Amino acid sequence: MGASLLLRANASEEIGAGHVMRLIALAQGARREGCDVHFVLGGDASVCAAKVADAGFGASASVGPFGSTADLESLQALAVAKRATAVVVDGYDFKAPYLAKLAESRTTAVIDDLAEEHIPAHVIVNPNYGAERLAYSVGRETRVLAGSDYALLRSEFVNVPRPTRSASEPRLVVTFGGSDPVNASTRIIKVLSSLQLAFPVRVIVGSGFRGGKELGAAIESSGLHIEVVRDPSDMAACLAWGNLAISAAGGPLWELSYLRLAVAAFSIVDNQDETARSLAERSMIFGGQRLSSLGDRELALVLEEFLFDADRRRACADRYHQLIDGRGAERVMAEILSI
Repeated sequence: MGASLLLRANASEEIGAGHVMRLIALAQGARREGCDVHFVLGGDASVCAAKVADAGFGASASVGPFGSTADLESLQALAVAKRATAVVVDGYDFKAPYLAKLAESRTTAVIDDLAEEHIPAHVIVNPNYGAERLAYSVGRETRVLAGSDYALLRSEFVNVPRPTRSASEPRLVVTFGGSDPVNASTRIIKVLSSLQLAFPVRVIVGSGFRGGKELGAAIESSGLHIEVVRDPSDMAACLAWGNLAISAAGGPLWELSYLRLAVAAFSIVDNQDETARSLAERSMIFGGQRLSSLGDRELALVLEEFLFDADRRRACADRYHQLIDGRGAERVMAEILSI
């Protein structure tokens, strides 16, 4: 019998679907290794439950508040019922006592972006660029898998042909994650309207996006050729339509790198700050600031350089595209299964 994994994460309009989406990538890597996989979802399951089902995985709802005793006990009981050899947890609500109890009875892996607290687990995964420089508080036997070699790409990205684009035919994608909790998409469209773009724009929003009315008004008054795509069934193909992207500095960064798009990225939540800053400092992306820290004029200047300085954009993109090879899920699964 092959290994069996439980994958535990939360999703909601406030926190988005990123934790679950990267676990889908890991689940697909596990399935390629012959493993059985089952998800346990907390928060607002409607944000991403359909994505889990569409990927061919079963899912159960969590019990009790995030990271609570009830949550832990139900997860442990399900692990016994499913004969799970490993549990993978992704989220910020799972504290050391919760993780330590999980690790007593089976291999426990944690996907963590912050390195802020002690993490009692067998494997820690931080797929962000520059994460190898963080100092994790862990036990002597814990394996820390840090850096973009461990970026988790879903099969739809790994399987899509990596496109080549002509710089003379720009097409712009705007994407700020599954819920875009700060409605960054609307702000970007308002600023773009002052730049007199002559090329098409595609705005991608997820099922958790609640700013449609504001976005629609901004598009109507922009004078630009803008298409809105909501919750696309094939995100890889939807992104690959473009050759330029304006994005949040979360999971989409690795997808855009793999697809060879040039990127301007901004952090919209705390855990994106370091990644955005590091990539910008190394001239791989434009931007790199916290979006809320920029006034409209400052943001317009960043976007203007990104959209109209083709030489610098090409130089940044050439470096950026070297980051991701699409094999991160396989590397992570090899470590988990070796314990």
